[in-house]
Amino acid sequence: MVKVTMKVSIIHGDNNFVSRSHLQKNLGIAKGKGWSIVRLGNSQLKISEELSNLSLFEDKTLYFLDGGEKLTPAELTWFKENADHHQSFLLIYSPKQLPPTFFKNFPKEAKIERFDIPQKIFTLLESFYPGNGKVFLNLLQQVSATEPIEFIFSLLAKQIRDLYWVLTDAKTLIYPPWRLAKIQKQAQKFTPEDLQKIIETLSRDDIAAKTSKVNLLDSLGLLIIKTL
Repeated sequence: MVKVTMKVSIIHGDNNFVSRSHLQKNLGIAKGKGWSIVRLGNSQLKISEELSNLSLFEDKTLYFLDGGEKLTPAELTWFKENADHHQSFLLIYSPKQLPPTFFKNFPKEAKIERFDIPQKIFTLLESFYPGNGKVFLNLLQQVSATEPIEFIFSLLAKQIRDLYWVLTDAKTLIYPPWRLAKIQKQAQKFTPEDLQKIIETLSRDDIAAKTSKVNLLDSLGLLIIKTL
């Protein structure tokens, strides 16, 4: 007797640029094969209720959930208890790294793909402070040789936002203590006014890049020369 088991694929990790690209590739392959894609989580129902109401024995149907980190404990329990009763294809995506306990709710045959931000990018972000421009530019050149500049730009913008945030309203910045301590140490090398000007420059560069008026790598280089 053939065992009926939900076929699950999970894509997760902090490297959103790469994981999203991989996700779109997977969805494109499914569409290319003529499969129907049913998106979950677009109704007022719980995910488990949506799945229970659907026919999970249809051929060439992929059920897709964007935001696996939002699944409640009750919904995860539903998957654990019902996966062996449904012959379906389920693709779950999360823009965050999911904890090991998450995967215990799915069949052990589930395909799990994790995309992490390379350590060298964290080193780059942490090297952004006054007096360290030369080091930052050297790291930027190395990192941009293998990583998309748009991805680097977005992470740097987020880092600078956090630096400004921790200087102006640290109590509302929710991070683990070790992460918060690192941001505070880096932020102390700036004034809030300095960071505000940098954020404004990044915002203008972002808009200009999207209208093909500037090159992001050149814009970052110029920003570093002027500010660090």
